[in-house]
Amino acid sequence: MRFGIRSLLTLILIAACGLSCWTWHRRRVELREAAIKAVAAAPDPLGWDFNPVSLIRAVNQLHSLGQRDALMALEQFDKTYPNEGYSCPHQSLELVMPLLFDRRNPDEKYPRPKNWFNPSEGIVLDKDSWDYLIIVEDGIPFHTVTISGTSGMPGNQSYLIEWARDHARLRESPIIPGDLFQAAEKVMTKLAEEAEEKESSDWTNRHIRMQVYHAVANSLKLSEDDDALTPYDDQRWQLLKERCVELGIAWNIELQIFDSINR
Repeated sequence: MRFGIRSLLTLILIAACGLSCWTWHRRRVELREAAIKAVAAAPDPLGWDFNPVSLIRAVNQLHSLGQRDALMALEQFDKTYPNEGYSCPHQSLELVMPLLFDRRNPDEKYPRPKNWFNPSEGIVLDKDSWDYLIIVEDGIPFHTVTISGTSGMPGNQSYLIEWARDHARLRESPIIPGDLFQAAEKVMTKLAEEAEEKESSDWTNRHIRMQVYHAVANSLKLSEDDDALTPYDDQRWQLLKERCVELGIAWNIELQIFDSINR
């Protein structure tokens, strides 16, 4: 009887350990699947309807996994979403990877593929900077150029996963955005100083302001046909700012959105 009880307790312990391991493994799989969905929902490099929140959420979702599982998720993403054109989910890697990873060796240059359409040929480290149209201000990534059209086939971004695996480390902390409007104003000022003509600057300002609008739209609770706060001009940009101040729009770390604290 004593042996039987001990055996039973041992079996219970083994079963409990097995269940715990299975639960832990399943949880890791679920978190990787959630990260893959977040990357698929992230904006592409064209910047049409660009929403910085979806890019921040994708980076932070991957960051929360740790480097090993983040790379596993990215490899699965690459298999699930191959390169099929400019606006396909695969192209989001071009924006996600530079924000998610830092170079292990800061003296190394940035990567490019030996062959844009065949990542299996490997990478070369010879670039002085990333070639993406993003400025990060106070933790918020803004797309900086209005793109009206494209042609041809975009390059395969899978090389970025190889670079991250062999040459990079996760950023030290997740992205925690600061004041959305102050950051946007700073970016618009920088870009205006670089603009060659006022018309170009006006289009860029509208592009940046619309990104702010997309970032807060869910908190505004507006109907689809209500454009009173859509910042196509200076007046509505000011109204949008005033409304967001009234609502107390700020970054919600738990929900990973810009949300109202004054409802």
